[in-house]
Amino acid sequence: MLFRSIASGQTLARVYDATVEAPVTSEDAIANARIGPFKASQRCVEARMALHQKAFAAALDKVLNTPVSSTLARSEIVYAVRQVMTEFAGELPVRLLVYSDGWQNSREISFYANGKPRAIVADTELAAVNKLGFGAAERKPGKPVKALWFGLLANEDRKYYADALQVAEMQKFWRTLLMQWGANDVQIGTTLNNPKL
Repeated sequence: MLFRSIASGQTLARVYDATVEAPVTSEDAIANARIGPFKASQRCVEARMALHQKAFAAALDKVLNTPVSSTLARSEIVYAVRQVMTEFAGELPVRLLVYSDGWQNSREISFYANGKPRAIVADTELAAVNKLGFGAAERKPGKPVKALWFGLLANEDRKYYADALQVAEMQKFWRTLLMQWGANDVQIGTTLNNPKL
């Protein structure tokens, strides 16, 4: 499932959404299957997987290379990621892949000041999120959620890169929130100083 910027109060608009059956690996199931139909079904699963991988790559490329609309000037990252966690966590073991700069910018909480990124203090921002009621997400127990965050980007104005302290506070902020929302494991990639990546 691929989604792009959603604002508070909006439904989760999906750019690409697909479900693909996993190959059968159970030895008992394989032993009890008729070999001809079984092989044909597994070839079908492999072909569908390849088709969806190609379609997803095309959709992702389009999202990453489409200019952001002026109507999405504010980035509700906290709201968007929480909505995804709430809607999907608990159905299956979830692998949540996030590609974002991590710079929250909403009316209630903003990591900017005077149009520039500001040095945040994770605990202060977490308290603000909790006060707004976004501190915990509904979840069903027993289903693991692994969150992989692909880097914390410097902001688009190349004059203002995040320093090591800013990156550390941002990582603490997002790791803490994702764990509160039900993630069992959170991995955040290295800082990326190329917004066009």
